[in-house]
Amino acid sequence: MDNFNTTLLVAAVVIVLGICCLISAIRMKKTGKISSLIATEEELKKCKRKNDLIDELYMPFCGMGLICIFFGMFSIVDQCILEFPVVFKLFTTLIFICSCATMVSRQRKAREKYLKF
Repeated sequence: MDNFNTTLLVAAVVIVLGICCLISAIRMKKTGKISSLIATEEELKKCKRKNDLIDELYMPFCGMGLICIFFGMFSIVDQCILEFPVVFKLFTTLIFICSCATMVSRQRKAREKYLKF
């Protein structure tokens, strides 16, 4: 597999990840059931404030989903249609990495706050 196909494959996986994050966030908000992306069933049984956990993670999950979709689409457009300047590519990659780090940090803090036993 050459570099072109690998980049497209990674971009497609990132888009799917973004869609999963969005669907998970919307489903959590509508049903009140916490996604398995956040905690296991055993941990959730001990959680007393599930709605607060959902409220705290809803926006970060939606934001991460949208950023993943944007980054994946940007990568596909860059590979197939246009060639963006390197500075722009680095800037979008930096935004993607920072959003991943922020999402992990916010999820960890929410888990410690609501799932600590």
